[in-house]
Order: sequence, then C-alpha cells, then structure tokens
Amino acid sequence: MKYKVAYIVKNWSYPDLLRQTSGNLGIWKNVRFTLKPVKECDYLIVLNYSPLTIKVKCPPENIWLVAQEPPYPIFRDLKFIPKIYSRVFTVDRAFKEEKYEYSQPALPWHINKSYDELNSMPVPKKKFTLSCITSLKKNVRGHVTRLELLKKLKKNLRFDFIATTDIYTIGNKSESPNKLRERLLKLGYTKIVRGGKWEGLSPYRYSIVIENYHGLDNWTEKLADCFLSYTMPIYSGCTNISHYFPKDSLFTFDLDDPDIYKKINRLISSDHWLKNLNSIKKARQLILEKYQFFPYFAQKINSAEKKNTVKKIKKEIVLYRENKFSDHLLHKVRRLFG
Repeated sequence: MKYKVAYIVKNWSYPDLLRQTSGNLGIWKNVRFTLKPVKECDYLIVLNYSPLTIKVKCPPENIWLVAQEPPYPIFRDLKFIPKIYSRVFTVDRAFKEEKYEYSQPALPWHINKSYDELNSMPVPKKKFTLSCITSLKKNVRGHVTRLELLKKLKKNLRFDFIATTDIYTIGNKSESPNKLRERLLKLGYTKIVRGGKWEGLSPYRYSIVIENYHGLDNWTEKLADCFLSYTMPIYSGCTNISHYFPKDSLFTFDLDDPDIYKKINRLISSDHWLKNLNSIKKARQLILEKYQFFPYFAQKINSAEKKNTVKKIKKEIVLYRENKFSDHLLHKVRRLFG
C-alpha cells in the first residue's frame, strides 16, 4: 500500500503519541504518521505550535494546525495564527474565517496503556465506587472553579480524591515514595496511587470529571481516560457532548446545580453503571476508532484528498519556531496578572 505521509510537529513530549496506533507504528489505514523529521511529506500537522524551525517539502494547502488549548484570552492573545496554516482545527468560536474548522482537540489519552492493550482488554474488576483524579493547578479561572467545587463535593460525598505518582515524580526522581505520599496527602489528596491514571480509574465504576473550560467541542483526555477504563464519567465540561457519545454513557451535571450532591449520591447508590455498561463500551470504541488523534486525522486527510483531486505540488516550506523566550515571558506575566 502506498501511504500518505503526515509529519506531526508538537509542543509537548508527554505522553507517547504513537502508542495510540497498533504496534506503535504510527500507521492508520492509508496514512503513515511520523514524529521524526522528514525531507518531504504530504501533510504537515502542527499541534499547538512548533518549538523548532522546520524545513520540509509539503503542499502549502496541506499545512494544518490543531489548537489543543482551550480558548482562554491568555492563549488566544499569545497564539495569533500564522498565515502559513491553510486549515486550523479549534474549539474557539472567535475565529470565523473559512479555514477554521470547529473541532474537538484530539488530545492524547493519559492512561498508561497502548492501543493494542486497550483494544484487547476486558472489563476490569470494579472494586470501588467513585474517584476523582485532577491536578491542583490554579493557572486559569476554570482550574479555580473546579477546585472550589471539589472542595464542596468532598464535604457532601464520599469519594477517593486521587493523586497518581507517575505525574508527581516527573522531574523529581530523588523524592522517596514515603516523602511523596506525605507531601500529596498534605495537599489534600485522600488516596495516592502508585502508577498512572489506569490504576486510579479502572477499579472504579464512576469518576468525577470537570473540564477547566466549558464550551462546545471542548472535551479532553480527562473524559477519554474514563471511557477507556470502562468507568462512567460524572461529567461537566463540553456543552455538546451528546453529539459525540451515547447519552447513557455518562452522567452530566451543571456546576451551579444546588442538588448535585443528592443526584450523584442517588446515581452511585444504584446499578446505573451496570445498566449502561454497553453505552460505556460504545463510547470507548468511539475513542479508540474514531475520535483519538490517528483515526480522526486519517479521516480528515482522506476527506481532503477526495475533495481535491488535482495533484498538489510539494514546495519547500519553512515553519519558524514559535516558542521564543519573549513569548514565554509574556505568557508568565499574563498568567500572573491577566
């Protein structure tokens, strides 16, 4: 088979993106995705921005940007969209031009399992009822809102507020497990799980998921990780989530609902998870085979190929790095005072 070559350039290193393909090969149907520099490609797909100056031969019509950050003003102001991009995928409704396509961000899952492992995995034993895995970040308004709500939920609900050691040991390998555990418990977590999100989600029937931005199409790995773990999300975030997943695969709630504690208690006291397990399985397959990065953009590429039957000419493209020191400094200033 002759593959279309899609060169991916991204501004993040974790997690491993290629594990979301069979055999970690980066191949999905007739598209070969690569993270390694190439001399030429059929498509250049940039995730957020390029941290390096890229030189490659590519049809100018096939240089795409995937904006994976939520549309907070600090991100929108900093990331003006260079004209080099012919197509931009974003959740941000502020952009109206024809080249902008409103889209979910296709973020990578954070559970420590490969596509092959997940595709062949049965439903794990569900020993526990309710968990919540989230950071204690307060960088944007949505982070603060989430933590304030979780503080209230902890007073009215019994659930495990989980920290996973894989995240908190990044860049701090010298800290002993006991010291790490002590530090995380002091921060307010009630359970420390050795390993990653799989260990904090798969034994639970339900998990609370609150996105840091509420709006159309903006669902993230927080939701995907639940489905991939056969766990029902108790969810607040993407406002058109039923466009993507079966309604019975998750329980949605409003941040301002005064009765949310009672509703969640009723839910987790019932056999709702078991009754709706088939819907959760359908949502899980939608993640694996449709919405995760590789099937999602393989479909976009094939759709573009069908629309444009005229042969495209590859030209020498220079994509300049966008993470200058001044940008980082401005970003920090705006996060502090913006």
